[in-house]
Amino acid sequence: MKITPQPEKAIKIFYSYSHKDEALRKNLEKHLAILRRLGIISDWHDRNIMPGNNWEQEIDENLDAAHLILFLISSDFLASDYCYGREMQRALARQALGDAQVVPILVRSVSWEDAPFHHLQVLPRNGVPIKSSKWLEDEAWTQVVKELRKVISEIRITEHSTEAIIDKHQPARIFHLPYPRNPFFTGREDILLQLRTSFAPGKSMALTQSIGGLGGVGKTQIAIEYAYRYQQDYHYVFWINADTSESLQTDFIKVASLLRFPLPGEDVDIDITMNALREWAANNKQWLLLLDNADNLALLNPYQSLLQMSQGHILITTRATATGSLTPRTTSIEPMEKDESVLLLLRRAKVLTPEATLEQASAKMREEAGAIVNVLDGLPLALDQAGAYVEETGCGLSSYMALYEHRRRELLEERGRFAPGHPEPVATTWSLSFLLVERANPAAAELLRFCAFLQPDAIPIRMMLVGSTFLGPVLEPVASDLFELNRAIRELLKFSLLKRSADNADNEQLQLHRLMQAVLIDYMSIEMQKTWVERVIHVLLAACSEIDPASWEQCQPYVLQSQRLLLLTDEYRMVIPEVAQILALAAGWLNAYFYYAEAQPLFERALQICEQVSGPQHPATANSLNNLALLYRDQGNYAKAQPLYERALQVREQVSGPQHPATATSLNNLAGLYCDQGNYAKAQSLFERALQVREQVLGPQHPATANSLNNLAGLYRDQGNYAKAQPLYERALQVREQVLGPQHPATATSLNNLALLYRDQGSYAKAQPLFERALQVREQVLGPQHPHTATSLNNLALLYRDQGNYAEAQPLFERALQICEQVSGPQHPDTANSLSNLAGLNRDQGNYAKAQPLFERALQICEQVLGPQHPDTATSLNNLADLYRDQGNYAEAQPLYERALQIREQVLGPQHSATATSLNNLAGLYRDQGNYAKAQPLFERALQICEQVLGPNHSKTKVMKENYLLTEQKLSDMDQHIDS
Repeated sequence: MKITPQPEKAIKIFYSYSHKDEALRKNLEKHLAILRRLGIISDWHDRNIMPGNNWEQEIDENLDAAHLILFLISSDFLASDYCYGREMQRALARQALGDAQVVPILVRSVSWEDAPFHHLQVLPRNGVPIKSSKWLEDEAWTQVVKELRKVISEIRITEHSTEAIIDKHQPARIFHLPYPRNPFFTGREDILLQLRTSFAPGKSMALTQSIGGLGGVGKTQIAIEYAYRYQQDYHYVFWINADTSESLQTDFIKVASLLRFPLPGEDVDIDITMNALREWAANNKQWLLLLDNADNLALLNPYQSLLQMSQGHILITTRATATGSLTPRTTSIEPMEKDESVLLLLRRAKVLTPEATLEQASAKMREEAGAIVNVLDGLPLALDQAGAYVEETGCGLSSYMALYEHRRRELLEERGRFAPGHPEPVATTWSLSFLLVERANPAAAELLRFCAFLQPDAIPIRMMLVGSTFLGPVLEPVASDLFELNRAIRELLKFSLLKRSADNADNEQLQLHRLMQAVLIDYMSIEMQKTWVERVIHVLLAACSEIDPASWEQCQPYVLQSQRLLLLTDEYRMVIPEVAQILALAAGWLNAYFYYAEAQPLFERALQICEQVSGPQHPATANSLNNLALLYRDQGNYAKAQPLYERALQVREQVSGPQHPATATSLNNLAGLYCDQGNYAKAQSLFERALQVREQVLGPQHPATANSLNNLAGLYRDQGNYAKAQPLYERALQVREQVLGPQHPATATSLNNLALLYRDQGSYAKAQPLFERALQVREQVLGPQHPHTATSLNNLALLYRDQGNYAEAQPLFERALQICEQVSGPQHPDTANSLSNLAGLNRDQGNYAKAQPLFERALQICEQVLGPQHPDTATSLNNLADLYRDQGNYAEAQPLYERALQIREQVLGPQHSATATSLNNLAGLYRDQGNYAKAQPLFERALQICEQVLGPNHSKTKVMKENYLLTEQKLSDMDQHIDS
């Protein structure tokens, strides 16, 4: 039984009703008249207020003194702000505390199922309103009064038994919560289960848990739901507001009152009351103590002995991140997942009923709610606000979203009229925390403002240390000192305003809620917002300039910040040269790690800024043109790359001069593109000119000159002109050894290139020591797990494979694959290359079952990472087709060969040597099937391409010619056989 106030003579009844139902209230009074005459009840309603009296005060006093509160439910009652928003909430809170009994009476027909009292038994029991054609009104009232007599009788019995309990100091079952159960509570099942499991009903030892998180994340609602859901596990449930020292003391006294202990007064000291509580807690079980809003944990110090000398369960809600020894277990509450958020919003907006599932919502509803959830980032309080606004205004979800885009600040300050569990809106909830932070540590508040303009999921702490000089007079001295910066962060962690995470000491990051960023920004002037954006730009440039591009782990958070910066500068219409530098750096990292789609908008915006700030004929613009061209070239999109490279060359020739090193770089880049397209004649003249500029301007012994020598040698090698290639490779090696040293990575590259030349000529004895030396340099200088080390392992293994030395090749291929998978990742093109090499080794040995899944995985990587039309994808298609062809599986091989040919013709051009390879392979497939008529024109076309592009003396041309002649001979023999 719940403890209710002890009546002096009669049970006091309070009528809560709309004045439009005055006649119905009078009829109920008449039917209760006999109980009034017998002194069993006394009743009160607002018509008893005398003229001139304070009506609000009288209503509150009589409602608080009532034992039984009757709601006369009708459409007017539910529409009345005072009945619904004040009297009902106050009455339900008293019922939750065990101070009164509430009975709803349905007097006129209305939909009430979603009302806060939906969990209470409504009279009449059959659910038919008093005013209904289904029965006479007197008959209806008679049934209601019959039920009310039972309630009144139970209250009287409870009061008498309570007196006996008080005498024995053994209180009845108590459920003391100031809030009704939230009918819209959604999700959080994992958290509730975790709390229940950790508390383990029936355990006798003390158990204290805390749930922590950002204000508005739903901590209080979780605590309320836990108390209601598992109330059967407890004899006593007490709620304490731990917001201030005053509220703590007041609520502990309230608990003492419920337990019928001596209360502080003239004859009783507060210590006597608290000692009684401590003794009770130590000697009783099955109780739950909820301390809400314990953000300042120091306020709990006077109650430590009570909190520790207990045999019940204690649940604390707090914004503090660190709880120390107060709680052995803290559960961090995060924003809600997308589906749960959508469901909460739809339920709160009353688009769905509280019991409905997400599947019952239409696709359009889910889409509209999802858009709101995205901007509110799953914060329950904000979702509740949005739902209440939609319900109360009837504006609809799409209209709310449109309004949010223009009136965000006002909406975040708007709270629904009936929100007993959390009456303050998001903006107010957080602004109080901001104010406390500002007072305690102004630099912490500045740090939060800085973070408001960053990508919120990965804010590197290192960025602030590196760029501290740009952070303004308050934050700069703090950000430059890690100890002081930690103090500022700690102040923000106290209120869960941000989170701190770290995989390692060099990669510590901060995170904060997106909606908090919006609130922070909305409370700044436009001038202040722009000031912070400018600070972000300078800090980010300083940090990005120190990043090691070889480490994606270092690059990734700064890529995210650069993408956020792109949105910021567009929003504030800021055109600043430093932004172009940041975007170019981030796009370069993305391009290097094959994130082409993500790199492109950054490169394009960087080019746009350079053209706008510096003009179309500026060196910075040429750099941006070059960067964007490189991106297209890496994707195999040569048609888009070429005009950009040509324009960059034109700018550099005109601005820097034809003999400038930057011009040589453009010549080199354009020549490389021509090489990719198989246009060796155009490439050669540009490579030669680049070499001439570098030799003349930088000198014959400069590393850049060695690069040009290496590029020109590569061109000759591709054409099979080994005699011209060799002295250039040797000279490049000599320059690098002399200038950079024999143990430099660039020297290893020259050793590798010269070895490849020897291997192409079949001079394996000369190639092997060069490959081995290149591998030794890379292992020693770059490390045994570096991607370039994997390249050397692959090259040496290929040499062994060419010689049929499969036993030596296999462990090298496997080690190269392990490095690529571990360092570059399982979906990296380098990994695809290693997979193809190992598959090729298995194919050469006739181990087709092992080769096939490796070739297939390599193809999947190329298609997914590089795209279905990339030249490397064509190579993977060709490799897998070769495997099928070797096994005589021509039906599987043909579509792969045809697709590889289509890619090469479209991307590389119809006259490229790789296109000739595809033509030759498809022709070979036809020949193997005896279809010489189809094979002959393909062999002929492949030969024509090789003769034109590579020349008649290239080894590849000779193979094509042999294939063509053999097919011609076969067709001739067949013709003669037919004639005879």
